Parts: sequence; structure tokens; C-alpha cells
Amino acid sequence: MVSRHVAHLASVTVGHVFLVLLCVSDTSPLHNELGHLPAGLSHWQTGSLQLYRVNPPLVRMLAAFPVLWANPKTDWTEVDDSPRARPEFSNGVQFAYLNGERTQWLCTLARWGCIPLSLLGAWACYRWSHELYGPRAALVSLYLWCFCPLVLAWGATIVPDVGSAAFGVFACYRFWKWLKQPTLWQGIAAGALLGAAELTKSTWLVLFVIWPVCWAWHRISVRRSTAPDALSSRPSVLGLAGILLLGVYILNLGYGFDGVGHPLGQFEFISETLGGEEAHDIPGNRFRGSILEDIPIPLPYDYVRGLDVQKYDFESGMWSYLRGEFRREGWWYYYIYGLTIKTPVGFLGLLLVAIGLTIDQKRYRVPVQEGVVLWLPPLAVLVLLSSQAGFNFHIRYALPVIPFFCIAISRVGLAFDSSRQWLRAGIILLLAAGVVESLSVVPHSLSFFNVAVGGPTQGHWHLLDSNVDWGQDLHRLKQWQDDHPEAKPLYADVYGILPPKSFGIESLPVPHDPKNLPPGWYAISLNRLHGYSHHHIEPGYPKFLHQEPVDRAGYSIGIYRIP
Repeated sequence: MVSRHVAHLASVTVGHVFLVLLCVSDTSPLHNELGHLPAGLSHWQTGSLQLYRVNPPLVRMLAAFPVLWANPKTDWTEVDDSPRARPEFSNGVQFAYLNGERTQWLCTLARWGCIPLSLLGAWACYRWSHELYGPRAALVSLYLWCFCPLVLAWGATIVPDVGSAAFGVFACYRFWKWLKQPTLWQGIAAGALLGAAELTKSTWLVLFVIWPVCWAWHRISVRRSTAPDALSSRPSVLGLAGILLLGVYILNLGYGFDGVGHPLGQFEFISETLGGEEAHDIPGNRFRGSILEDIPIPLPYDYVRGLDVQKYDFESGMWSYLRGEFRREGWWYYYIYGLTIKTPVGFLGLLLVAIGLTIDQKRYRVPVQEGVVLWLPPLAVLVLLSSQAGFNFHIRYALPVIPFFCIAISRVGLAFDSSRQWLRAGIILLLAAGVVESLSVVPHSLSFFNVAVGGPTQGHWHLLDSNVDWGQDLHRLKQWQDDHPEAKPLYADVYGILPPKSFGIESLPVPHDPKNLPPGWYAISLNRLHGYSHHHIEPGYPKFLHQEPVDRAGYSIGIYRIP
């Protein structure tokens, strides 16, 4: 029985790696990847962390490490460090031009360096589910993570969201272990992983609030317990403080302690929250002149500036899109809706089954003092994301909640010990349906939408930006042009940080008036089809919007023809 379980575990894990590798090899360099990769290289080569400071550096440094041995061409002589600058994107374009055709290969190397992060998430889901619900539930959790389209899509890139999800859930698992067994080793593991999670995305700052709440809840629950050894195993406040301080230490260590202790009043902020009412126009500091002015901030200088730039972006607002509507702000339910339609229907069915079983039978419930660590972090992340309504772009921002839901849903595995055969059969059917639906789109997992909304060809009616079109199919457009030499002239309007000619695509820009287009072939990506951009909205292509393309390059670029 054990050998069969281990074989099952190994086959799912190996299958996951194979699927991620397929996505890696079949995806063009994405919009933000060409910012993350040269930024990661600059961290190694210059020791400076100023590039891409809106995200902590751990994932991109891991991604860039194998690329160092490939001797990429880089140039750090001109890096704009002004308050509102985002030099990572201009440096990304420069990096692509310096390395030419090697850029795809360098991105592939970097993506390979991130695959262990996806496996870390798989291991955390498996272990936590195993300890909560047993071995069969652990396999259910593993399936949910390893075949989740969002995990496959973004685990095959160097953006930090899957790494953030993996380190976040692993840190919470070790903290849960510490609450149950508050030993020195458990505390060190929890604190170190907390710091690692903070080095992936600043979203996990919520853990510095959530973990004390979980600790207090656990203390209260233990105090009410009648178990004879309950009071002797209570986690102490000193232990909690040590974990949080170790997390801050690891965060600062990741930045080389650069700028730690910088006085609050000496920062120049561009967000109104930190800089004052006029900070969008003139950088300022609302704490200057107050009693807080001389307080040293126990965080790295670039980390604090990154938080300020993120807040500035949300305050400024950008165009957002949902279900055919554009507006200059977001929707509070955007991420909940997006996660729903980007998840296979079978997996959603398992979620409903898990909820039903939890309500119906006590054996499917986790004690509150343990379940609070499982539920509060993802709920806090969703609340945080939903409250930042300045704009909505990327469902991948919600990836940190996915492993927690995988673990929570895995409780359906307890049904395999039940005498209700119809329940076991239904769970197997739903799990298999979800896996098959996910596999049906590989290696186009970035374009996945479930069958309830029409699949990947209809997803653009619900979401845009990185959820459907981020430059992932430009190499496929090149292949399509090579296979169709008769398709001339080819007019191209595709979304991405690099122009089509960077991929060897021979094309002309689309004429300015989309209502009077000349005869020819047109390659229009989905964002441009709707006229979408971060900063402005254009008329788009009403002539093609409701027209079925004659062909496609992947799922993000439609091919149209005007005779």
C-alpha cells in the first residue's frame, strides 16, 4: 500500500514537472519577464537592488542565477532612479536587443531555475493535507496544485507569484507546526520561512498581523482545553516575537541590510498615503516635522520605496476590464470572479463537495485553533487585493490563496474511507474531469478559461491583460507566417514589450483608422482587439471583434483576412 502511494506521489510530481517544461518551451518571453530577468542579473552583477524594487528580489535572483553562466550581454550604465521611474522595463527592452535571438534561450534557462519553487508548493500542500486529513487527502491536494492551470502557467515563468504562493503556504505550515509543538527548531523554521516569503512578494506583510491573531486564538483555545498537557504546550509570546523578528532579519538579510534604519522623515514618497496630498506631483513626506520623523525604519530602503511605488500605482488608477466593461478603477470581486473562471469546473465541484461535507459531518472539520492558520492568510490576501480598487489587471496576484484552497478542498479525501460508494465515485469523477480540462489546454495554460465560460477562445469577453494576452504567442505567429508565405501583406498589432520584428516577423503596422482597413492579412492580439492598454483605451477593432478569425497563433493572437 505504501509503495503504491509513493509511486502515485512520484508520478503526479513528475507529470507536473513535464507539463511545466512544456509550457516553458512553448511560451515567448512575457511582458514582465523581460523586466525581472535583467533586474535579477543586475542584483548579482552590481549588488544593487534598485531595479524592479516594487517586488522583492528572491525569485528573480533564483531565476537569474543559471543565466549568469550563459554570459548574457548586459549594460547598467544608464538606470533611471528618479522617484516615478520604472527602469526595469526599458532595461528589459535593452537586454532583449543586446542578446537578440538568444533572449528566448536565456528566458528558458531562467524559467528552469524557478521550477523548484512550484515543487516546493506541491510539497507544502501534500504535507499539510497529509497531517490534517491523511494520505488520500494529501494526494487530492497534490492533484489540485499540480494540475491547476494558473500554477502550470505561472510556474513556467520567472514572475514571482508561484514562488510567493509556495513560500507563503510553506511558512504558514511551519507556523502551524510551531503552534502545535512550540520547540526552538519549529520556531526557527517558521521565522526563516516567513522571511523567505517576504522576499518573494510584499503581499505577505499581512502575516505579521495574521500570525499574532492565530497565536492569540490558539492560546485562548488551549486555555479552555481540558487536556492535561494542554497548558504545558502553549506557544509563548516570546516565541512568537522571536519568529517575527527572525522574519524581519531574513528580509533585511536578503537586501544585504541596505538602508535598514533609514529615518522615516528622510524618505521622498510619491504616494499620497505616505507623501501627502501633493505627492503625486511633488514627492513629499507626510511624517516630516512630526514626532515620527526620526524613527528608524527596520526595513531595507529599496523595499520601502517599492511599497510606496505600489501604493502610488493603485492611487493613480489605471484602466481595468471585466466582462466587456472598461473603467478607471477596479471591482472588489474581480479576483474572486477571475479565480472562479480560471479554475477547471471539476475542481470547483470538489470545492462545493468539501463545503457540503464540512457542514454535514463533524469528521470533515478541523479544530478552530488549527483551521484559523489555514483560513486567515488566504482570506487576508483576498481582502487586501479586493480593497486595492485603483485598478485590476492580473489574476496571478491571487495565486497565494490557491495552495490554501487546495489543502482545504483535500478533506474530500476522507470520503474514501466512507461506505458511500457514490460519494467516492463522484469525487474521483470531479477530480479526473478537472485534470482533463486543464490538460486539454496545455501548453497554453496561460490562456485557460473553464468550459462554463466557453474555454480559452471566449475568455477575452471576461478578462484581459496577462490573463489572456501577454506576448506569449509571438513565436507562434512567426511559425504561422513561415507556414503561410501567401499571407501578404501581414499587418500586425500585438501586445507585448517587444515588437514583432524582434521575433523575425515581417509585418506592417496596422493603419491608424481601424474602420477603413486595406485588403490583407491581420494578426491582432486580444488586448489590442479590444483597444486595451494599461494607460489608455483606443477604439480597438470593431470590424474583427465579433468575427471568428480565419486562424489563430495560440489563443492570444487572431488571424483575420480582408479580401
